[in-house]
Amino acid sequence: MAMSVHKDPETGSSSIRLRVAEAKQPRDIGRGMARIGLSDMRAIGVGMGDVIEIQGRRRTAAKVWPAHSKDQRPGLIRIDSYIRRNCGTQINECVTVKKAKVSYATYIELAPVDVRISVNNNLVRFVKDRMIDRPVTRGDIVPILMFGHLIPFQVVDTKPSGIVKVREETEVSLHGIPFSEMYSARKNKKHLRFRCLKWAEAMYTADETWFYIPSREERSTDETTIEKIARKIAAEEKKTIEIRVELLEKRGSIEPEGFPWAEINPEGEIRYTYPKEWLDGALSNRLYTDAI
Repeated sequence: MAMSVHKDPETGSSSIRLRVAEAKQPRDIGRGMARIGLSDMRAIGVGMGDVIEIQGRRRTAAKVWPAHSKDQRPGLIRIDSYIRRNCGTQINECVTVKKAKVSYATYIELAPVDVRISVNNNLVRFVKDRMIDRPVTRGDIVPILMFGHLIPFQVVDTKPSGIVKVREETEVSLHGIPFSEMYSARKNKKHLRFRCLKWAEAMYTADETWFYIPSREERSTDETTIEKIARKIAAEEKKTIEIRVELLEKRGSIEPEGFPWAEINPEGEIRYTYPKEWLDGALSNRLYTDAI
């Protein structure tokens, strides 16, 4: 396959189209590595260990290494099944490859793909250690070696968006329930929020629940009402407005500062921020039978 280099007139960055082939070396599998020929590396201006962006039907990233000396074939990229899935391609299809723009993640959220796990601080630390310096994008499947097996995790969210790397300062949020269950439940977001809230009310034995905007007088027991108020304020003040939830018992507030619930940006878009423990608890049905 003849190498075709395209130069972006706006950014000046170079990209090439490469044909996808299977990763040859077992040690390359599951490590987020791509191997391409030295001439192709020079064409896009990358060196060993740099991060490349791979664009198929979706975008992902990988660390690039030169193909082995006996496998220097221009126009070819060797990637494992995880990276192929992440960029939405198959063997013998073509992808666009260029040097990636990478940010360090301040936050990354992960969930196992198809198993339930018991999450504790030691496991979060274990997973984080194996994610450090690995480039990922939201939606990627990342295999992590645990108990002698590669366990796939889904990247649910990152801050910032785009291609990011985990570092020591990155906050890692790890779910214990499979991503498929989270996704299925999130199709009906209102029902999911109801379950989360009912689980929290049962967990804390709350008698009342109020939604409110911090530092303001706006409060309501109705979620929709407070969301409308927050959207109006966010649009007028051109800033993101936080909504929190307060759980009350007869003696007063269970948590004086309340719990995070949602954020609404100036465009009116809402992002729910309630504790992941509420989500995990609701979906695993722990205490939920006491809440309904």
